[in-house]
Amino acid sequence: MESIQAGLSARFEGEGSWAEVEASCARAGTPALRTMQRWCKSYAEQAPSWLGVVQATRCNRDILLGLGEIGREKRTKAGGLHHGW
Repeated sequence: MESIQAGLSARFEGEGSWAEVEASCARAGTPALRTMQRWCKSYAEQAPSWLGVVQATRCNRDILLGLGEIGREKRTKAGGLHHGW
């Protein structure tokens, strides 16, 4: 899993060329460049089907966490108990 993450990160987040991906991932046990290319191709094909759902879920979670923070601030300012929830 670590190798997959390293390859995807180097290619998509770092926007590296394949030579850069290969160089940054070169270590004992790292798959061949062709294998990393297949992973990236598969990821690029599959990600659109689930990425939007993941982003919406994270956004909703962040909104709910933010609302929790606002409520906690209001309770604290109003002299209410603050339990760190």
